[in-house]
Amino acid sequence: MKTKLIPGKAETLEDIVFEGRNKAYGAYDLNRKDRKYLILAFLISVSGVSSAVAIPFIQAFRKPAIHLTERLIPPVVLGDHFKKPDVEPPPPPPPPDAKIFEKQVTYLVPVIVEQADSTLIMDTNSDLSELLVNAPPPVDIPAAPIPDAGTGIDEPLDEGMICPQESALFMNGGLEEFQKWVVKNITYPQEAISNGIFGKVILEFCVNKKGEVVDVKFLRRLHPSVDEETLRVINSSPRWTPAKQGGTPVKQRFTIPFSFEMI
Repeated sequence: MKTKLIPGKAETLEDIVFEGRNKAYGAYDLNRKDRKYLILAFLISVSGVSSAVAIPFIQAFRKPAIHLTERLIPPVVLGDHFKKPDVEPPPPPPPPDAKIFEKQVTYLVPVIVEQADSTLIMDTNSDLSELLVNAPPPVDIPAAPIPDAGTGIDEPLDEGMICPQESALFMNGGLEEFQKWVVKNITYPQEAISNGIFGKVILEFCVNKKGEVVDVKFLRRLHPSVDEETLRVINSSPRWTPAKQGGTPVKQRFTIPFSFEMI
């Protein structure tokens, strides 16, 4: 069913779009009212923006004017103690004496001679040999006194090296092998066992260039009986292979602990 436009009535966009269609379905009325809503929304937005811009100006006109008053700052007057003291400047130094400059500027007239002496005399080797004569040394030179046998030269005590290049050896072993030998040959004193004495003994000794055990001393003692037995076994040690430094036998120092315990 086609619809006909009424003569004398202006055609709208909806009339053109919905020409020959069913206008009673509802879409036609919605499109006609949509333009009205768009115009209304546009007017509301414009009025809102205008109000937001105009309100600050209106409030500014309503506020009373602010008048700035000029405040006078009193001048600052410094006291007498801030003033610089009146000190007279030192007098200028006296001018230098003009005679000094006259002596420096004085021009010395050169002396002209007819012939200059240009003779230079030099000594020959024969003249020098006659002046320098090496006399033979005197025969009766006193000899230095020989010191007495009792007053020898004090040499520093050799305390022994701790870490030489080649350490001393005991029965093809080191310090642990010597410690095992001491433990095997030492006897726990009966006096120490009866008194319940146990603990640790620390000794220091040296192996000299001949491989002998020397300079034995205690760093920590336990009991006289234990100390004597330990010292006896250390002094009865067989000879060692001495330590070497650069291929030369040297004296080496050792420190060894022993523990005495009752099992």
